[in-house]
Amino acid sequence: MVATLRAQWILIALGVTTLSLAALALWLQNEFHDHLEELAVAELHHQLDEVTAVVTELSGGDASGGLPQRVSEQLGDLRWQKPYSGWYWQIERRSEPRGVWTSRSLWDQRLPEAVEGEEVPLGRVHRISSVVGPDGQKLLVLARTLVTEEGSRWRVQVARDQAQLEWLEADFRHELAWALTGVAALLLAGGLLQSYLGIRPLQQVRRALEAVRSGQTEQVTGRYPEEIAEVVAALNHVLATLRQQNEAARTQLGALAHALKTPLAAIVQITREGAGQPWAMRIEAQAELAHQHVRHYLALARAEASRAALGKRANLAEVLAKTLAAFETIFAERALRWERCWPAICWVVGDARDLIELLGNLLENAARHATSAVAVEVTPETCAGEAGWRLRIDDDGPGFAATASGAVPADEANRDASSPELLPRAGLGMTVSRTIVSALGGTIVWTHSERLGGCCVSVWLPERFQTRSPQ
Repeated sequence: MVATLRAQWILIALGVTTLSLAALALWLQNEFHDHLEELAVAELHHQLDEVTAVVTELSGGDASGGLPQRVSEQLGDLRWQKPYSGWYWQIERRSEPRGVWTSRSLWDQRLPEAVEGEEVPLGRVHRISSVVGPDGQKLLVLARTLVTEEGSRWRVQVARDQAQLEWLEADFRHELAWALTGVAALLLAGGLLQSYLGIRPLQQVRRALEAVRSGQTEQVTGRYPEEIAEVVAALNHVLATLRQQNEAARTQLGALAHALKTPLAAIVQITREGAGQPWAMRIEAQAELAHQHVRHYLALARAEASRAALGKRANLAEVLAKTLAAFETIFAERALRWERCWPAICWVVGDARDLIELLGNLLENAARHATSAVAVEVTPETCAGEAGWRLRIDDDGPGFAATASGAVPADEANRDASSPELLPRAGLGMTVSRTIVSALGGTIVWTHSERLGGCCVSVWLPERFQTRSPQ
């Protein structure tokens, strides 16, 4: 089956046009042939009547001498005199004394019997086509048998060559072919125009949906025909409902986070009051673990909700500038040197709140472990055919215990937030960051920093929504 609507419409238009014009051509040719033959027969019938009138007039006397001359005078057409001209008459007396008179155009030839082995019925005109005549001509013959008042029996025949009729038919077919070719071209051009006009609103919807998918807009915009406008309105309603549901989910998740933080903080405070007690240390460890899980799954839920909300897009440069300004204030006492390099516009898929969470975790981790400097750089990069932005955060701290390739070992990079031994070096932000990046369809990896000698976290985020993260 043809994959595109335009190709289907063009094939249907081509098929319908071809069949219709073929049927029309066949019908017109048959009608022209019948009409042309009727005209030829009518003309011959008139000539037959004139010859018959001469025979009736002269049949009372001796017609052997004056009959041909009188017929020629009656017909008055030189074509009957020119040998093998294609116009012939023949008169035959079937009773005694028998005789045959022919037009001069027949020269020494005779017309064949109109009905072989039989007499033409009296008073009727018999027509026979495709009779071979002089010089191999294909003749159209009309014959009549009559009996005069004195009882003589006569048979009168007139004939004409069909070559002229065939030439007229061939010329008509030639002209018809050109005319129908022009009609077919016009119809196909109309079909192409119709397919273009029919597909154009759908292409406009596709471009509008692509803009929603890439985050340039939150709804399908544009002017559409009435039939398409109803679909667009329903689609925009669905998109608005999804956005409302996602916002409600984020609000509820925030409320849940605040509801859990208070009891957990109270538990931690109680355990600190009983410092030094074994039970207090165990409770504090479990409370801290519960807090880690809450942050992890809340971050995952928020990021997934943001990723599922088509049309959500944020300027990474703007969020990064605000977040970095806040950390410069927070870590002002340490006098860290913050190196930065990014363009003014870096659109990525997702909600700005998720980017704040992500950048907060990564910058906090870098600032906590840095000795004197943190470098932040954003560059455009295409990953697996998708356009996006590469974020690199380097510090001059102790870094990870990297492998020979420079990447963080898989067991550390994939370790869950519930692993307490990971926290002193990377903190919970490592797992939360990986969760957010994965949910947004990006990639994240920790490597040794060639720039500052410590840790380098490299994050790639797509410019537009994609169904899965690139590998």
